[in-house]
Amino acid sequence: MNSAELKSFFSDFLEQRGVEVAEGDIEQYNFVEEGALDSFELLSMILQIESQFGVKVTPSELMDESNAQLGALINTILAK
Repeated sequence: MNSAELKSFFSDFLEQRGVEVAEGDIEQYNFVEEGALDSFELLSMILQIESQFGVKVTPSELMDESNAQLGALINTILAK
């Protein structure tokens, strides 16, 4: 697992839900502030990350304001 794989995962995940984020903006995208994902979609995102990358992500990590931008969340996941 690397940064590029996670960026691609998040880009695809958001696109499947009708959220368009330019490729160069994915790290700065604040999914919490935008409110583009409901609680079911956040849970789905956690489960897919765990399944696809074998990394456990807690809901509190996902909703932690310091991880609100995808680039920070990617760094948190990579640090595991």
